[in-house]
Amino acid sequence: MTTMTLDLSDFHWTMQLLDTLDAGLVVIDRDYRVCAWNSFMQNYSGIHAEAIMARACFTVAQICRKAGYVQS
Repeated sequence: MTTMTLDLSDFHWTMQLLDTLDAGLVVIDRDYRVCAWNSFMQNYSGIHAEAIMARACFTVAQICRKAGYVQS
């Protein structure tokens, strides 16, 4: 196995682990875009990751606030 294969395998394992946490997980990049939205967040908010990924976290907060998941 090459180093690249191991790195990719580690990445997939890490993403699976984060996705199965019994807690909400949102990862934001340096430009304030959502990079990860785990299954807990999907189930809690009813918002699928595909609808949130790469969107600005400020937009996501507005969506969640309107849905009643975040209070001002």
